Amino acid sequence: MRLNFLKIIILAIIIFGLGVFGFNVVSKIRIKSQKPLQPIKISSDKKSILDERGRVILDVADDRIFNFFQKTERCTDDYNRKLVPNNGCIDRAAFRNFSDFVSISLSPRGTEIGFTVSFYLKPDSVAGVLHPFRAPGEIRILTDYYLGNKFLGFSPNGNYFVFSDGCWEGDCSFTITSSETMESLDLDLQGIECERGYGCYGTEFRGWINNEEIEYDVTWGGDIKGSYRYDIITKQANKI
Repeated sequence: MRLNFLKIIILAIIIFGLGVFGFNVVSKIRIKSQKPLQPIKISSDKKSILDERGRVILDVADDRIFNFFQKTERCTDDYNRKLVPNNGCIDRAAFRNFSDFVSISLSPRGTEIGFTVSFYLKPDSVAGVLHPFRAPGEIRILTDYYLGNKFLGFSPNGNYFVFSDGCWEGDCSFTITSSETMESLDLDLQGIECERGYGCYGTEFRGWINNEEIEYDVTWGGDIKGSYRYDIITKQANKI
């Protein structure tokens, strides 16, 4: 009798183990089998990102976007906060009314969405990226809220994305980040030495040549001072 009971216990453990293994396999397959997004668009009122069927992927008043703006100087400084009508910094409906998606970019893989959002007193903006297939839909805000900060696009294979940031007096810089790890590349760009007492030159992203090469301009006061082709892997730059 005791032997039969022991066999039942062992059998139950085996069945439970197979069930857990099967659940994990199914879960992984389900995640991997999610279809990449098809062409997306901004809604006519600029308040939502929509899929090809018109379903909302992301709303401009999403908690993570709304919470970000509540912590910006626009909403934490007493003077600036009073400039926003209808308690737009704390009332979600008013915030949504004053906020827009300025631009969006779908990665070639269809698994990431870059976006730029503006709030009251445009054209200041903030760049962000959404991974819709990472539960519960991972959003990363990439910049602070300032003039010139925006999402610029993905590499041809979607492995990297680029956004402008660090803008000051008409000159900006740009950052290239891995779409998978969200780690930014350590770029050693040419032609952007700082001049004592005058500040630093800016860098303006021109575009991708291929999956590993880009072109950019060096700027000063908004004027182009030189153009370069740069390999993000070897960190080699050539003036063009």
